Amino acid sequence: MKIKSLSKIVLFTAIVGLLGACGQLIPPSTPTTFFRVTQSPIMTKEIVAPALSAKNIRLGVGPVQIPGYADRPQIVSEGENGQLIVDDLNHWAEPLQDNLERVMVSNLGAMLGAERVYPFPTSFHPDRESLQVAIEIREMIKQKDGKVRLLVSWNVKRMLDNSLLVRGSANFVSNDIAVTYGAYANSISAMLMHLSKKILRSIEPKI
Repeated sequence: MKIKSLSKIVLFTAIVGLLGACGQLIPPSTPTTFFRVTQSPIMTKEIVAPALSAKNIRLGVGPVQIPGYADRPQIVSEGENGQLIVDDLNHWAEPLQDNLERVMVSNLGAMLGAERVYPFPTSFHPDRESLQVAIEIREMIKQKDGKVRLLVSWNVKRMLDNSLLVRGSANFVSNDIAVTYGAYANSISAMLMHLSKKILRSIEPKI
């Protein structure tokens, strides 16, 4: 009996030691890092289209469409020969489409007046001063050279009769290389600021 008990103790000790050694060999898991696109702080109360601001125009922003490859939690960047690199450890903090739409509403609201800009669709009775801004982001990526590209088009319609008011497009490429994903998100934030200005300036001559 003593021999059997001693054997059990030796076996148990060996198992505990083996488990401890395995624990030392397995490194701790790398945590996922989350990013988001934000409104630029310098947008506050900036007026870029004075004639438009003087009118009683209301803007409904949406939909904001994004490329299929970008419509995922992971951040995607460009590789060689058309390859896309999906980073499983660096994610957007929320659905990217929702994030971009909210930033565009905030940007346009900062320039035109927050009470006059809202997500579209929404429940209200439109009049002739009510406009819809639909945005299509065709490319949004960190290129293989490290620079950030945002290719976007938009159209503006009168909500009352769905008549087309203006079409526009823009191609933004950063001057600086985005070394980190934080820098990538900041570049997109800055580009959305410039996009918001372009959209308002494209509407102003048509009103």
